[in-house]
Amino acid sequence: MNKFRVGEFLIESELNNITGSEQSSRVEPKVMQVLLCLVEHAGDVVTKEELIRTVWRDTFVTDDVLTRSISELRKAFKDQSKEPHYIQTIPRSGYRLIAKVEKDPASISNETKVTKADVPKTPSASNVGPLVGPVKGLMKVVFATIGSVLILVAIIVGILLFYVSRHQTTVDAKAIGSIAVLPLVSVDSDPDTDYIADGITDNIIDRLSQLPNLRVISSTAVVHYKDRQIDPRTIGPELSVEALLTGRLVRRSDNLTISLELVNAKDNTHIWGEQYERKLSDLLAVQREIPLDVSEKLRLRLSRESKERLTYVHTDNPEANNLYLKGRYAWEKWTPDGTREAIQFFEEAIKKDPGYALAYAGLADAYVIPTGLGWEGLPPQKEARSRAKEFATKALSLDPQLGEAHAALAQVILYDDWDFSGAEREIKKAIELNPSYARAHLYYSHLLDILGRFDESFVESKK
Repeated sequence: MNKFRVGEFLIESELNNITGSEQSSRVEPKVMQVLLCLVEHAGDVVTKEELIRTVWRDTFVTDDVLTRSISELRKAFKDQSKEPHYIQTIPRSGYRLIAKVEKDPASISNETKVTKADVPKTPSASNVGPLVGPVKGLMKVVFATIGSVLILVAIIVGILLFYVSRHQTTVDAKAIGSIAVLPLVSVDSDPDTDYIADGITDNIIDRLSQLPNLRVISSTAVVHYKDRQIDPRTIGPELSVEALLTGRLVRRSDNLTISLELVNAKDNTHIWGEQYERKLSDLLAVQREIPLDVSEKLRLRLSRESKERLTYVHTDNPEANNLYLKGRYAWEKWTPDGTREAIQFFEEAIKKDPGYALAYAGLADAYVIPTGLGWEGLPPQKEARSRAKEFATKALSLDPQLGEAHAALAQVILYDDWDFSGAEREIKKAIELNPSYARAHLYYSHLLDILGRFDESFVESKK
């Protein structure tokens, strides 16, 4: 079936053409093969693995290649992923062709019009010469010899392809040992979206840093790349990483579209890409989903404990989580107004979930830092530090393995008790529990500077 219709579009598979009433598109051969595979299973879900195995049989490709092919088909069909009429995405599974498939009426009509000239003439016995017998025998020998040679060549080529494919798989299967997660770009440049973008970035960094055998660059080291167009081949050597994760966030009311791309930092080749379309209320779930997906594409072998770390949540309350992200975003401004806003957001988060350890750690940070800066409009220094210690202790009582809480307590011990060894012990514990927590490295760098260990302080400030 070289010509057929999918919905309102005429498909000419041999020409790789997709023609509608208003436009005609020529797609790449592989893109057409993807469509043909979907047509063959019209109405049924075709997994990503099956599509890749069918279309790119002897080639190693990532999901991103398939995603781009689907995108090209949707563009040709003027289709949308949110409200599909042709190709439907089945989350974490594959795709399904939902449009009607039928043979083109014009091609059916042409196929039935057969003239005498189209009928091959069969030679009569009177036209066959006396050499037919010997010639036929010779031709049989020739064809048999050619056939044997072709079979032998096919076997040799098959063996070579097998070993090349096996070698390629071995090379590609090597786990990636280092990654930098660049700040997500908020397309809207809106504070109501920026806090989500920053929160997702920090979440990915924090969760991935929990994995053994994976070095994750802290947010402090990557924050200056925010909103800058830089070639990954430049960033890779600067940060000494093998892979980079970049992304964009678009918010339309309560709808979020998160687009991520994982690339090889050495040659900028695509490793993986995915688009997550979620409601704002699903933000908590996608914060667990993304790090797990990224770890799979890094080809890391995860133990049960590692998977639990990746998917662990500090709260099951989406509103509390959202308020916490707003609090952290406000606190990072390092202004009196920002700090007051942060305290309010953290307190509201705790009202939503009284067992939210991260929100208590956020309160501890908000109360301990500004007092040393002499900001007005906040509690007196002694009262503020007392509250900071109370909230840090509360956070640790809820979650003893919370790095943020240990870091906050270290600051209280340092500035309230001037206990240098105690502060260093707590800050080291914080870094051990959360190696990518940027504030912990900043706090430790400052402590080392106070202790006169300037070389160590400089090294720590770069982490």
